[in-house]
Amino acid sequence: MKTKSNILPRVIPGFSCVQMKQDIQKKIFEETKGMSLEERMNYFNRKADRVLERFTRKKVEETQYALLAEPGIEYGTSCGN
Repeated sequence: MKTKSNILPRVIPGFSCVQMKQDIQKKIFEETKGMSLEERMNYFNRKADRVLERFTRKKVEETQYALLAEPGIEYGTSCGN
């Protein structure tokens, strides 16, 4: 049975989500200051592409690791052995 105490997120001392969000917003504002609408769209598209590449690469690595760690399966041998 799930209780309130075991579903609450862990607290990390000294970490503030609000401060992190504000820092990221400030960085993006500084990087995009003076850009045209088209330039800002390209900026965010490039950022989104990088996130998707990292996410996809991580998923592929996790899948490969899971396959290699599958118990009872010997990889690299033929089926007839």
